[in-house]
Amino acid sequence: METEEYLAQLLESWQVKRKEAAQAEKAVKEDKAQFTHTLHTGHAPVAARQLHGGHVKLATKVASFESVTRACVRALDTLIKERTNAQTVGSSQSAAINALPTDLPVWPILKHVPLCGAFPALEGDDIVPGQEVAALVEDEWILSVVVDANKSTYSVEDILHPGTDKWHELPRARLIPLPRWAPRVDFTMAHFEVGDIVLAMYPQTTCFYKAVVNRPPTQETPTYSLQFEDDNFGDGRIRYHEIAVKFVLNFPL
Repeated sequence: METEEYLAQLLESWQVKRKEAAQAEKAVKEDKAQFTHTLHTGHAPVAARQLHGGHVKLATKVASFESVTRACVRALDTLIKERTNAQTVGSSQSAAINALPTDLPVWPILKHVPLCGAFPALEGDDIVPGQEVAALVEDEWILSVVVDANKSTYSVEDILHPGTDKWHELPRARLIPLPRWAPRVDFTMAHFEVGDIVLAMYPQTTCFYKAVVNRPPTQETPTYSLQFEDDNFGDGRIRYHEIAVKFVLNFPL
């Protein structure tokens, strides 16, 4: 489905969710008025329970509305980037993203090794210049490369804009090294399992978001099938994406 069509579905859902939240808010106000009116009567407990139920329903409706709102913002951002890319001559950001290497050498044996698939780096392991990482810059995890390192901080730059001298100085805790090897398909311990929560790079971006594993890699399909948070279709159907092993990481605690 094209991004524009997907956004249109989300906006329809957004209108419905907004109306439902408004109705729930109105009902809570009415319940509150009723509760106040019955404070000195024997009906107060019943009114209190009704008011509590209304608050629970309102919280649920507001959470659903906020979830769709976030999905709309993300889809709109993707649409803007796609349209900008379509108007760009030469090396566009989309082309640069598509050109990013996704293949990893396969670790040949069934033995634990750091940065092989789902196996993270060992605690205390250094990150060296040239190493690719997901870097937490402000509030977003961005695909970056380490350009310099010392004992306490690392200098990283956006992988799509090398050589610009726009470096970010970050502590080790805000960096997650990307895998260096892909595990064999039969090395199940080195793969995330169905239902695992991961941090993965969203298609046509260099940003990492929370996702749930729908299917690990197989012989036929060497990628993960993931469901990203707040990324379902407007009609509620689940939206899955195929993501390379290289861009699926342990979710930060």
